[in-house]
Amino acid sequence: MKNKSYAVIGLGQFGMTVALTLAEANCDVLAIDDKDDNVQDIAEKVSYAVKADVRDPGILESLGVQNVDVAVIAVAENMEASITATMQVKELGVPFVMAKAMNSLHGRILEKIRNFDENMVGRAMKAVAIKNRQSLPKGGTLRLVNAIPPARGLGSSSAALVGGILIGNALTGNKMTREDMLTMATVLEGHPDNVAPAIYGGLSVSIMVDGKTLTNSIPIDDDLSFITVSPEVEVSTEEARKALPKTIDYQSAVFNVSRVSFLVSSLFTKQYDRIAYGLQDKLHVPYRLRLIPSGELVLKKAVEAGALGATISGSGSTLIAFATDQEVQIMDAMINCFNDHGIAATGHILKCSNEGAKLVE
Repeated sequence: MKNKSYAVIGLGQFGMTVALTLAEANCDVLAIDDKDDNVQDIAEKVSYAVKADVRDPGILESLGVQNVDVAVIAVAENMEASITATMQVKELGVPFVMAKAMNSLHGRILEKIRNFDENMVGRAMKAVAIKNRQSLPKGGTLRLVNAIPPARGLGSSSAALVGGILIGNALTGNKMTREDMLTMATVLEGHPDNVAPAIYGGLSVSIMVDGKTLTNSIPIDDDLSFITVSPEVEVSTEEARKALPKTIDYQSAVFNVSRVSFLVSSLFTKQYDRIAYGLQDKLHVPYRLRLIPSGELVLKKAVEAGALGATISGSGSTLIAFATDQEVQIMDAMINCFNDHGIAATGHILKCSNEGAKLVE
């Protein structure tokens, strides 16, 4: 009987052990890692070893991973790479997929990838099909490429829902208006905070009135950059909520209302040197920042490197800085600070999209 063929993606301690064990059992093993040293260490012991970044769309297909019987995803230390690789091998039709998770949240995300109905994009597409009273087409392949680190306070779930709504609407008659999409996305997500900017773009300010979501969107120029740094630290929604006090005093409420108003007006009038004042907060930052190891020091390093202001993105663990120059230096200072305290982190330099989500054919 022919031995099964395997692809082992990620050659850390776990992946290396799996690949060598399979090779010793005379199995065909394709070993993939993004580090030269790891690939060279195993090259003569497996059928084929190659250096590749699995976050690149289509890379696994070009390496022939679709031809293996089993894929082992062993890049648990990098959640983004793990999820991207898992989705790619699932889409390529690999019969059996094993993925190592670095924590319970990572495991739950991987679990949901297995089932289209549980996937946020798939769930949104089905909801749209029901509203439009038209079935989704049978067959086809849905390839998901998510560059947004999940569970890091960057709105990845909202982006997935909005993407699913747009795709579902396009496949079932294009019957939904943008307002319809916002209403559905708000219902699916539970609040409009992230789905509104995903749909409308710009600086979106939203409220809910009698079950309807109202949004104002203000365009933001390209001269303002947003530097996000996401540490490999999990801050669950439950933890973030528990960290908040059950009640707040009147003075703190007044303080935050004035600061938020000042932040919006500073962005609208392009007085970016005043952003730091608008970011001052007494409702959630002092409590949630404690959940992010070295978070306070990282924010300080961002400002020292030239940021106009810095705070927590969403409920964390991502930290976000605002700048009109020195973006790379700011990002490096934040990442290095995390690294100096033994925490891996990834950074992005972003600009504001003022048009929101759209279909590209």
